[in-house]
Amino acid sequence: MKWVGWICMCFPLMVLAQKPALPVDAATGKVIYTEVVVVEHVPQSQLYQRALQWFKTYFPNPASVIKEQDSVAGRISGQHAIYIFKDVEGKPFKVGQVKYRFTVMVKDGRYKYVADDIFRLTSPKEYAEEWLDESHPDKENRFGYARQVHQHITGLIEEFKKAMSAAPAEQSTDW
Repeated sequence: MKWVGWICMCFPLMVLAQKPALPVDAATGKVIYTEVVVVEHVPQSQLYQRALQWFKTYFPNPASVIKEQDSVAGRISGQHAIYIFKDVEGKPFKVGQVKYRFTVMVKDGRYKYVADDIFRLTSPKEYAEEWLDESHPDKENRFGYARQVHQHITGLIEEFKKAMSAAPAEQSTDW
């Protein structure tokens, strides 16, 4: 039974050493999260309003995040930053910020989101796809950064998709 305990103790280390599964575009080699989602019978204007409302409620300071807002073209784009951490003596230690762009394009009955241009604020910029280099001497920390960013962006996408699929609240006709 001692070997079971050893496996349990080593499993987290093995997981940490594994290369994270970030979505890398085969053509560009860049990390990109994207999907086209069909929302039948919902006009572009309503999808645009849902997306704009999500931006305004999801981000603590939407005015600093939103960089483009075009209701006619059906496009909203923003840039946001999150902190990343590494483990130092069993405690999280803030090691910098990662910025990413989140763009939404809407048309009648469908929308597309794109999360891309993901980089760590260093000089020079350190792009997410660079963190996947298994031969890098600091690969464990870089894999950790990739996992943190992946967790954040997939959570953001999940919240965004919920907001986009939600039916608008019925307005009362009793005034």
